[in-house]
Amino acid sequence: MASDSQGATRELARSKSNGTGAALNANAVQRMPLPANRMAAIEHGLAEYQHTLAERDRIAEELREAEDRHRLAVAEVEMRDRTIAELHRRVAELEADRDRKVGDFAVMETLFMSIRAQLDAFLKLPSTGEETPPKKPDETIST
Repeated sequence: MASDSQGATRELARSKSNGTGAALNANAVQRMPLPANRMAAIEHGLAEYQHTLAERDRIAEELREAEDRHRLAVAEVEMRDRTIAELHRRVAELEADRDRKVGDFAVMETLFMSIRAQLDAFLKLPSTGEETPPKKPDETIST
């Protein structure tokens, strides 16, 4: 193993002195054996990198799902807000209608009280609340 490493180092040194370029350097570096602890560190680093990429993809998918749920919730809230605004408008409309009807009732009540007062004055009815029919003229003369 040591001879392979020394050969790769000699080849690297020759390529530098000959000026043949980086392509030969990369080839020589790839053929150089690494100690077991460095290989384990590289493998561990690659495994961690793959694990990190998988976790990134999983989290990105969770984020997309959360954003979709958020958009649906916002749409639902907006729909409910529109419904609530419509109900508020309808309640205000009905309250205004009720107020008009209460006013109309008060006008009619006043009108009927006025008519009642005129009838009472004309017929001279007692104002006890019980109505007695007026006496006929022929009943008053009988003796």
